[in-house]
Amino acid sequence: MYDYIPKDDENEYAVIGDVSSKPFCSKTFDGYEVTSTIWIYSNARSTLNAKRTIQKIIDCLKDVEVQKENYYIEFYDIANADCMRIDLDLIQGKVSIVYRVEED
Repeated sequence: MYDYIPKDDENEYAVIGDVSSKPFCSKTFDGYEVTSTIWIYSNARSTLNAKRTIQKIIDCLKDVEVQKENYYIEFYDIANADCMRIDLDLIQGKVSIVYRVEED
């Protein structure tokens, strides 16, 4: 993975960005909401490829449901997903995915 796009390459690159959490409690759930941001960088002329990459990431992660040691992790929401041109040679996309984590 790169934090930049190598010259002479027209691929999209994904970078795992910030991860934050906050306590979340309800009548049926006691745990945390964890938000993970994934950045997509592209030097293509159109935002279409970056938008497709964002959609692939969402499609891949929206079905996550995992039991890991004493924790149950489940997809909850897409906090935001957008794509914008930074300059003539750079497209930047962002998707923030929210999971709920519950301790057994």
